[in-house]
Amino acid sequence: GHAVLAFDSDPEIVAAVNAGCSPIREPNVEELIVQGVAAGSLTAFGDHAVERVSELDAVMVCVGSPGDEAGGFRLDEIIRVAHQLGLAAALRSPALPPLLCIFRTTMTPGTMDQIVIPAFLDAAGEAPGVRYEPVFHPEFLRGSSAVADFFAPSRIVIGERRPGTTRRLQGLYNAIEAPVFEISYKAAEMLKLVDNGFHGLKTAFANE
Repeated sequence: GHAVLAFDSDPEIVAAVNAGCSPIREPNVEELIVQGVAAGSLTAFGDHAVERVSELDAVMVCVGSPGDEAGGFRLDEIIRVAHQLGLAAALRSPALPPLLCIFRTTMTPGTMDQIVIPAFLDAAGEAPGVRYEPVFHPEFLRGSSAVADFFAPSRIVIGERRPGTTRRLQGLYNAIEAPVFEISYKAAEMLKLVDNGFHGLKTAFANE
């Protein structure tokens, strides 16, 4: 029942989604895209139209954070999008609830506090809490079963700046039964890294 606006810097991906085609190979994704486009509830735009988000309820950021040679993550895309959303948030009416800016990308503990929020501050010109609210909401989806995992998660983890600031986000999961953990940014960031590491460990043992 939600209206969804999708933003991507690749015009071929935008055109594919608007044509009802999935830009990735993943079971059931194309069927969901077809349904959304046909119902008029899903529309894709280039990321130059990101100012449209200033009147939305929430934005989910799903950009890449590839590994670097030192074992960390390259955060260029995260910083770029945080800056774009900060500019959009500056246009938001303070009479509206804060725009939930939900980051789903894997990052090291401290990234939200030390990198993401400063990027917002620089662009929006004000602290979070009135026009925008950054959230770290890691995903635990497996390739080839991502849709099924979304609808039947083992847990829902929400990293928040202050307790209770992201309660509206739980509305996305009203029809889904799973334990919900509202925790600090750093705890959520660490949990996602530990989960990734554990799966990597299992894969390494299986390969051996």
